[in-house]
Amino acid sequence: MTQGDNPFYLGTSLQPFISINTLQFLDSPGMPERLKGRTASQLLGTQPLVDGARARMDPEYLRGLGESDICPRVNQLAGDGEGKGAKQAQAVIAEIAENSAWLFEALRRGDEGNREVRKSWGAEHWNFWKSIDRIVLAGGLVSGILGQAIAEAVRNLCRGLEVLLPAQPVLLPSLGAASCQAIAEGEIAVLDFGGSFVKRGIAFVKDSRIHAYKPLPSLRVPQNPSAAQLKGFFYASLRECLGSCADKEARLSISIANYLPGADVMDRGLYGLLKEDGGKPSLAERVADACNLAVDDIRILHDGSAAAQCFSGTGTAVFTIGSFIGVGFPEEGPRCALDLESLKIL
Repeated sequence: MTQGDNPFYLGTSLQPFISINTLQFLDSPGMPERLKGRTASQLLGTQPLVDGARARMDPEYLRGLGESDICPRVNQLAGDGEGKGAKQAQAVIAEIAENSAWLFEALRRGDEGNREVRKSWGAEHWNFWKSIDRIVLAGGLVSGILGQAIAEAVRNLCRGLEVLLPAQPVLLPSLGAASCQAIAEGEIAVLDFGGSFVKRGIAFVKDSRIHAYKPLPSLRVPQNPSAAQLKGFFYASLRECLGSCADKEARLSISIANYLPGADVMDRGLYGLLKEDGGKPSLAERVADACNLAVDDIRILHDGSAAAQCFSGTGTAVFTIGSFIGVGFPEEGPRCALDLESLKIL
């Protein structure tokens, strides 16, 4: 399957109306009543996990934690054994895992009630989901116990659907974005701009293959920033990551939690603040100016699309699960070779 065969693409660009976050559940036989009438973003992602933890767990286990710290705390407690906190955390995770399984099952089934409320999808879009026989789980939220629970729940409910949970799901958007640089040798500065953190690293290329990746410390994303504040943070983060490369001709790859249906981000969500009404309409051009790079040395991808470039073949959909849900598909195009199993993490 090429981008041209996928009804969610216009040319080579994945279109925003694919958004899974706004998918509403109304009708799927066997679906728990608590899921009906709710959207995917209300059932899966950082906020549903935080809300579930606050509702199900004793406050003592979450005291002093911000929202971005509650998710790893739940994962940690769930793996601690049989104590009270562990059992409460396991219950939270079990509910999120069940939510996830029904999301994928509803996509594949395309029941009439769900079709009726999804006005932006026609029969060709629902039929496309029936052709998906493998999903890959990516993103920070599926690291640890939660990712394992989601994979198991999906396998139990969605018969015939293969589920892959890679060893380093949080790195997939970064690695996929890096692989889109078609170079023979050198370094690539990589940043994955998520809703809570910016994951950073350096990819090392030799013989047109990414043979090693060095993660750098993550940065917390500013909360409720103005457009000026976010732009300052965004461009400073890019320059700092490039400055960490020994190769002074390093390329730059960016994964971002926003759709790029054209040359710029969409005017919605946190990273919609990067959109420019005047000046250069291309985000890549603005990044090039800010970082003193050539536009051809820059790759910018939606986070779901970035993660999907770690894989190949038809029938595969990659879901990034973090603050929100992203989705992407393997695409054709020149790139560096990438083998996740042999890749060296420094």
